[in-house]
Amino acid sequence: MAKITIENFRLDVFLKTVLRGAFKKYPHFNEVKRRAKREYFVQSKTGKPMRRVCFQCAGCGRYFLDVSGELAVDHRNPVGEFTTVEQLPGYILGLFCDISNLDLLCNYPDNDTRAEYQRSCHRIKSAKEAAERATKPTKKTAKKKPKPPVTCSYDFDELQKLVKAAK
Repeated sequence: MAKITIENFRLDVFLKTVLRGAFKKYPHFNEVKRRAKREYFVQSKTGKPMRRVCFQCAGCGRYFLDVSGELAVDHRNPVGEFTTVEQLPGYILGLFCDISNLDLLCNYPDNDTRAEYQRSCHRIKSAKEAAERATKPTKKTAKKKPKPPVTCSYDFDELQKLVKAAK
């Protein structure tokens, strides 16, 4: 049996996964889906009405079935970054936010036939946010102030005299 070592364990990735899973059980998550739900009836072959359910995308207004991966509950304001322990409280508050900060967006794959006409709203919004994050300077990419050039107040002849005197 393989031994689990702490060197291979990434706490930030583990916590993000656990928190995102918990968000799907958050009451506001289901409330957003309930508000976007639309019911309609079709007639079966026997003539009885059958209830069908679809959901309306808040971005484009089109209707989608609740198939795995078709819809995404999205935060209007980005949740934020979480790479250090100090950022964890802000990440949790951003993730478990008020219902006014949540939208239901379509999220079909890019290789879907619908993507020929228009990309899904969630993918468009996510790409825009990723581009904004890429242009935003971070601590690592922020320009550092240039150091002033080192100047020497001694003349070369004076330095030679100091070296001889030290011997």
